[in-house]
Amino acid sequence: MKRFLETLKRPMTIGVTVGTALFIFFVVLQGPARCRDGWASPSIGRQGACSHHGGVSSSPLLFNLMLSALVGWAAGALRNRPLERRRLAERRAEQEPIDAELKAKAQEDGTACPFCGFPLLRRRAYRGKNRGGYFMGCSRYPQCKGTRDLTPDEASTIPKRRSRKTY
Repeated sequence: MKRFLETLKRPMTIGVTVGTALFIFFVVLQGPARCRDGWASPSIGRQGACSHHGGVSSSPLLFNLMLSALVGWAAGALRNRPLERRRLAERRAEQEPIDAELKAKAQEDGTACPFCGFPLLRRRAYRGKNRGGYFMGCSRYPQCKGTRDLTPDEASTIPKRRSRKTY
């Protein structure tokens, strides 16, 4: 029973349920089928019952179906927003202690980003005046674009690039 109730809280289930209920409501509200000219034939459904009146009108039924599908989709989408916000808040709460630990370690090592305090990583410049050279860039890139140049002793510890060709 608990699992069934959890299923009812899902956005897609809510959307389908609302859409189906609304469609049934519209069909009941509309009443029995009519001919295209509005004549309510008691024999609609049998072959030729509305042939003199332009056939059976299916446009109200199609409109009801489209409207109920649209309202059902909107109900599911509106239900999904609070769920996503809650999940995002839970992920952030789980990540905060890890972030604090990373920041503290970066401050001790002296490799903290000048903007956000997260660790800096050695990166290679692929464009610009330093092309092919190395620099220190924030580990949170692209959210944080903090950088600094390598010190001479840091630059000397970077191994020279070896050729990939091995014969």
